[in-house]
This record gives sequence, C-alpha cells and structure tokens, in this order.
Amino acid sequence: MERSAPLATPLDDSWQAIWRLSWPLLLSMSVGAASLLIDSWMAGWIGSTAQAAVSLAGQVAFLYIATTSVVTIGVTALVARAVGAQDWPLARSVAGQAMWLAMAVAVLLGLPLYVFGPHLLAGLGIGPEVLVMVRQYLHVSIAAVPALAAWGITAALLRSLGDSRSQLVASALSAVAIVSIEGYAVHAGWGVPGLALGATVGDWLAVGYGWWRLLKGPLGDGLRRWPPLIPEVLGRIGRVGLPAGVQGLLRSGASLVFSSAVARAPSSTAVLASLTIGMRVESLSFLPAFALGMAAATLVGHSLGAHRPDQAKRQAWRVMGAALVLCLPISLIFVFAGHWLAMRFSTDPAVITHATHYLWWMGLTEPMLVAAIIGTQVLQGAGATRYPLLVTICSLYLFRLPLAYALVPIYGATGAWMAMAASMVINGVMVTTRVWQGSWVKTAV
Repeated sequence: MERSAPLATPLDDSWQAIWRLSWPLLLSMSVGAASLLIDSWMAGWIGSTAQAAVSLAGQVAFLYIATTSVVTIGVTALVARAVGAQDWPLARSVAGQAMWLAMAVAVLLGLPLYVFGPHLLAGLGIGPEVLVMVRQYLHVSIAAVPALAAWGITAALLRSLGDSRSQLVASALSAVAIVSIEGYAVHAGWGVPGLALGATVGDWLAVGYGWWRLLKGPLGDGLRRWPPLIPEVLGRIGRVGLPAGVQGLLRSGASLVFSSAVARAPSSTAVLASLTIGMRVESLSFLPAFALGMAAATLVGHSLGAHRPDQAKRQAWRVMGAALVLCLPISLIFVFAGHWLAMRFSTDPAVITHATHYLWWMGLTEPMLVAAIIGTQVLQGAGATRYPLLVTICSLYLFRLPLAYALVPIYGATGAWMAMAASMVINGVMVTTRVWQGSWVKTAV
C-alpha cells in the first residue's frame, strides 16, 4: 500500500481540482514575487546602481535555472503521467534519476556560470560600476547553486503528486528568511553581499522543507536510495526536457542581450534600474497565469496518463480562460496607474518615468503573454516541448532583439519596450493556435 496518494486524482475533471492545485501555487508565487519586490526595494536604499546590479545578477541566476529545466520539465511530464497511470515504480525511478541529473547540472553548468557570469555581462557592455556589485552578489550566492538545482526538481515532484501546499510552505519559509536577513543587512551596511546572503539562506530553507515532504510521500523510496543511473529513464527525461532546457537558455540569453540593448539608451543606469522595477512589478500580473499553468501541466499529465485526451483539452481551455479573466484587472492598473506604482520603488525621476512607460506597454499586451504562459505550460505538461522552443526562437530572436536594437537608437528606452510588447503578441498567437489544434495530446513521452 502506498504511503499517500496525490492530492488531485487523475480523473478529477472539475473546477475544484484546478482550484485545489492552483491556489497554493498562486500564494507561493505571490510570496516569491513579494520577496523579489522587497529585494528590489531594499537594493534601492543602497542606490540605483545596486538595483541594476541585483537585476543583472538575477538574470545570471535565471540563466542557470533555465539549464535545470532540462530536468524539471521532463520530470514533470513523466511523473505526472506515471501518477495518472498509477505506475509508482516508474514515478520513483524518474524521481531518483532526476536528482542525479540536477546535481550534474549544478556542477557542470551552475558553478562555471556564476564564476564567469560577470565576464559575460562585461561583454554585453554593462558599465564597470554595476559589474563590481554584480560580482559581489554572485560571489556570495554561488553557495546557492546546488540548492537552486535541487529546488527545481523538488518543486516539480511535489506538483506532479498534486501536493502544491508543501511548495507554498517552502516558499513562505524562504521568503521570511530572505526578508529578515536582507532587512538586517541593509541597516547594518552589508550592501549587495548582504542581499545575496539572504537569498542564499532562503533557497536552502526551501529545499530542506520540500525534500522532507517528499521523503514522507510515495516517492520517498526512490529518493532515499538514489538508485543507479538508468539510461532508458535518463533518455526519456532528456527527450522531453532538452528542448525545454534549450528554450529556457535561449529566453535567458535573450534577456541578457535585451539588457545590452536597453543599456544603449541614454541614462542607461536609470533605464536598467527601471527595467528591474518594471519586470518585478509586472510579475504580479502573471502570477495567476503561472500558478494556473503549473496546475494545468499536472492535470494534463494526469489525464493523458489515464488515457483521457478529451479531458486534457478541456482542462487546458478552462485554465486559459480563468487566467485571462484574472489578469485583466492588473493589466488595467499597469496602464492607468503605472506612475503611482513606479514611485513606490524609486525616488529617481528618470527611473520613475522609464518604469511608467514600461508598465504602460506591458499592460497593453499582458493578455497575450498570459495566453502564452498557459499554453506553454499545457504543451510542456503533455511532453510537447519542441514547439515552444520554436516559438521562443521566432518571438525573441527574430522579432524582439532585432527590433530592440533598431528602435532604441530612435526612441530610447521606449523603443525597447515597444519591441518587447510586439514579441509578446507573436508569442501568444503562436502558442494559442497550437493548443487549439490539439495534436499535442498525442505526444509520446
């Protein structure tokens, strides 16, 4: 007899199932976004240069996290289907293999990226005063490299089981540590390294709690024993996860290159600081989409594992509709109250102006971004990860980046915001069309 069962059963095709999985994820992501906003606010007390540095260091971290998606997305698709089929031996085997892969990614990719990340940013034209603080941040947060890899797998396994509440508790513990340590660090004059210390401790706390919850659940035996590597299972994880990992790397790389384009605008430090504020405020608007999308990925995986493709399609459209309804009020706030929001995070008039313009453009196109988020999560939950990779190449590398470099010399920072908005529309149209076609339910994993 299994020690526990998933919180959402494979055949549960109700709004209650979606809500039961989604609300803890929404709160979890809200807590994470709030801690990022507080992080940016505290960096603002140090100065706009510190805000820009924390943003760029965060992009290096996101680039690393993107590499771990090779494992996390493959694991989500495989374990969710195994849960749907009630194939617990396969679920345990995948969980054990995933931890080996996560540690390999941490050692082979994470550590070098944190060491050489500042050199990468220097090559993109980031100013020396910002780079000094980026190095300070990364030299401390390199201790979080194993934790970030382990947390990605831990959260994916919890969601695949339907246990989104444990992810919420882990995120809350992490946020409390981050805010407490960073608040003390700023008042004690520790500067940017103090902010990095808070983030690092928070990451390890989340991993510790999440791992403890997994060991008590139905996957515990697979994790406790860390089984020998099984090429067949590794291959299945890789087939699903590799396109997603490449997609994540391309997205993070595009973000860094986009920052380089933004840095070419007049008053580049103020513009980069406004980008930090704008992106973190904007993240609040698509929190419901990410939470619902994660729930959709789990439910779609369960349904396909139980051989219920029609149910999987129905769940996808229900979730997308709910996400669009939830995001619209926040989009309107960005359009009409962006200036007020920007003033909450900076006293620099130039930063406030650029952040206001950013939020206006993002508010106009946010529904398309939300549709793309949900659609991508649905496709990834089904294991159909190649098409989202194609969408990323088209929307970012064929549209956003060339447009940004073409428009910034003409319109300054506003040109960059225009390029970003255009790419969101393209992304949303391509992904939504694919979900509507429905061929993704036939994907073999």
